[in-house]
Amino acid sequence: MNSRPRESRRSVVAAVAALAALAAAGTSAFPAHAQLRPMEPIDWPGFEEERGSVSVGGTLLRGQRAAFLGTEGQFVEVGAVELTFRVDRLLLHVTAAPYRRFSGSIRFAEPALGVEQREGARIDAGSVVVSTTVPLGDSGARSAGRQHFAVRFGARLPTSDDVVGLERDETDVFATVGTRRVVGAWDLAGELGFGIFGVRSPDGGQTDPVLYALSIRRAGSRVRPYAEWTGHHDTRALGAPRGNENLSEVRIGVELGSRWWLDAHAIAGISTFSPNLGGRIRLGLRF
Repeated sequence: MNSRPRESRRSVVAAVAALAALAAAGTSAFPAHAQLRPMEPIDWPGFEEERGSVSVGGTLLRGQRAAFLGTEGQFVEVGAVELTFRVDRLLLHVTAAPYRRFSGSIRFAEPALGVEQREGARIDAGSVVVSTTVPLGDSGARSAGRQHFAVRFGARLPTSDDVVGLERDETDVFATVGTRRVVGAWDLAGELGFGIFGVRSPDGGQTDPVLYALSIRRAGSRVRPYAEWTGHHDTRALGAPRGNENLSEVRIGVELGSRWWLDAHAIAGISTFSPNLGGRIRLGLRF
């Protein structure tokens, strides 16, 4: 008998169980935030990994706005970890950032109610995001001349409280559909979906932003330049509530190496609550 369907079902069950366990662990072990940065696009190169990859890195942003503090300044993130596991045809993705520091120098609004009223830098842990990406119709691995499709769903876990003022103590969930077109040595990718984001309000509530991403990336080389545009947009006529503002940024960078790799990109925000300029660097290992 062919045991492949049974093995595939076991892989799917294991993947979902692992995602649930990671989400539960993240809630208790990492105080996570919601929305200084947009969601990362689908990790299409992850489908070519033998088992997965791990990376650690940091980010520096200038002209970043913190909505609840009502100030604009410099944002630093150190020790951000990204972990991708390939389980049969699925990708499990986890990100966490243990250290974030924000120094506001330009005030554009009064602090929100409940935020600690003091001068100086704000230091906290960063967000934890867990997601699963499922290829549609094939393995998702890169194939010349093919059009690949995938669906992704996940959650961004809440903070322990709102006192620090960097983010919302609300859980966000999201789902997207993505496609990748292989054109010679280049990958063209797009993604569109929606989120259900919690609102920091005594009355509760939610927003339902549209999530989007576009990218072009060189593949099959030790030097892989890329460019991407990612963000989310609230479609309500009255605009997004405080702490749920629209985010949009363009990134231009390069990834170097093969098993051990280095990724660096510049960041330019194109929405009011995205940074003016910045950069990110990561060192990773494929295993």
